[in-house]
Amino acid sequence: MKNPYLLLLLFLLSCTPPLPEEDDSQLSECNAPYGYDCGDIAVLKSFIEINSQIFRHYLDYNKNDVIEPLEFGYQVWDKGRLIRLDLSYSLYENIIMKPDNPAELDLTNYRLTKIPSNIGELTELEGLFLHNNELDSIPQSVGNLTQLKILDLESNLLTELPDEIGKLLNLERLVLGYNQLISLPASIGNLTSLEKLWLQHNQLGSLPESLGNLIKLEWLYLNNNLLTELPDEIGNLVNLKLLNIENNMISSIPESMCIEVFNNITMYEGLETFSIGGNKFCDNDDDGALEGIPACIEEDYDNQNCANCQPWEFNIEGYCADSSDYNILQNFLDLNPMSMEEGLIPMHAYGADNPHWWDEGRLIEISFPHKQLTSNIPENIGDLEKLEILRLTGNELKGEIPNNITNLNNLSILKLNSNDLNGSIPDDIGNLINLDTLCLNNNTLGCYEYDYECDPFGRQPNCCIEHCNHTDMCNAEFPEGITNLDGLQYLKLNHNMLSGIIPYNIGDMYNLKYLHLDNNFIFGEIPSSIGNLTKLRRLYLLNNDLEGEVTDSICTIYSINENFRSYLHNNNLCPDTSGYYPACIPESHLGPQSCPP
Repeated sequence: MKNPYLLLLLFLLSCTPPLPEEDDSQLSECNAPYGYDCGDIAVLKSFIEINSQIFRHYLDYNKNDVIEPLEFGYQVWDKGRLIRLDLSYSLYENIIMKPDNPAELDLTNYRLTKIPSNIGELTELEGLFLHNNELDSIPQSVGNLTQLKILDLESNLLTELPDEIGKLLNLERLVLGYNQLISLPASIGNLTSLEKLWLQHNQLGSLPESLGNLIKLEWLYLNNNLLTELPDEIGNLVNLKLLNIENNMISSIPESMCIEVFNNITMYEGLETFSIGGNKFCDNDDDGALEGIPACIEEDYDNQNCANCQPWEFNIEGYCADSSDYNILQNFLDLNPMSMEEGLIPMHAYGADNPHWWDEGRLIEISFPHKQLTSNIPENIGDLEKLEILRLTGNELKGEIPNNITNLNNLSILKLNSNDLNGSIPDDIGNLINLDTLCLNNNTLGCYEYDYECDPFGRQPNCCIEHCNHTDMCNAEFPEGITNLDGLQYLKLNHNMLSGIIPYNIGDMYNLKYLHLDNNFIFGEIPSSIGNLTKLRRLYLLNNDLEGEVTDSICTIYSINENFRSYLHNNNLCPDTSGYYPACIPESHLGPQSCPP
């Protein structure tokens, strides 16, 4: 028996081509390692040349600032011929650091835009993967790839396919989802070896009758297109295990999908998943039965687009959404194209996708945490008068908080923390009397202009180019009306550049459970009214410029709430004239203080 380890080593070497040697004696006539087909090498060179504006430096293994043919993508070779080529742009690769400065994000667009016309010379190719690029056409020569078993073109800009696609008789998987296809060539019916076909999220208005020839097909994704009907020939696809036609405009299913098995009329015998939600199977005559569905289909198909909307509403996948609310949300998405790569798509604005965001056609919630939003908050955000939840945590939102946000009288949760927001807290924040949670922490509020090259995280006071206190453009202090928010339970303003004093009537906010004001420039004394906050569990005042004695009233909270913790470290809070702090405060809660001797 042969040595199994030697066989494994030989297999790995056959799959992974070595980088070109510098010794010319080891190179073939096409300047490639000996044994590699020069025609295949030429195709790779063409691929690189027509996309010369794109330099994926992470593929430059020998660091010579040139992407060579054998460095271009993931490749598998067999007997000198290329049998697998993966040039997909991974969504994870968008986090690429600059080669000359690993600490800086490289924003270069690495997506391919063209396929060379000589792609058809890769006649032994079995797998071609090009998803997540910006390809808008496929050359006719692709029809020469007769050994191809897998073709993945998902998430590109394709509007049509060449007729020659029908020559790929060995194709088993064809992935075309998330493109802009408006039709399919009739030749697609020639792909009789096809087992899985992805066509979701395109703009298909119809399907060719020849689709019925794909008798080996097991998976067929047609969801999220513009289809109004299915061809009768779809009944020939008796081997289907999965059929998804969700979110189209289909109102009837062909009777041909019903077959007779042992004198019983049923659907495809092996069909395990059949999804038809978001179409137009409606009960038009109010008899309790959806029309257009054959009797052999016994599933429950709710969530159809049967709504009759008012003139001021959009019918969005069966949901009547107020057009003004919808446009504000959709425009916000349009301002943030990078967020699309984080799974944030226009569907988020649709009631069918997030039904709990809407109530009687009005928008009541927007939640986009950690979605790489980089724009300003829309100036017309205050027009969403029914909004109850606005959660935009952990993005890179810039500019000031719009003043008209205080028009959102129904707001209960406002979370804008961990962004790049600067300037003032709106003066009329106290109008939001239904607020339960207000989180504005981890921004640069109180700073008019911040230098993010000095500190990309907005945490260094010395990187504030101009503080609000030094300009007439903004105010770094607490708005007077903030204490009107007597229903507030969570107030987090920490890690900003706010100054001024803690409002003397802070105790009016008697429902507060968490008060975070730490890491600002707050000065003055701790108001005695703070003792009225008997529901308080955490009080964070550390790392400010507070001064004077610690008010005895804080002991009221300690006596009532055994879980209460206060953090007063690194201020200028001093003991009383007897040299003592209030006995109720543990030393660990006081921390170091800077008091004059």
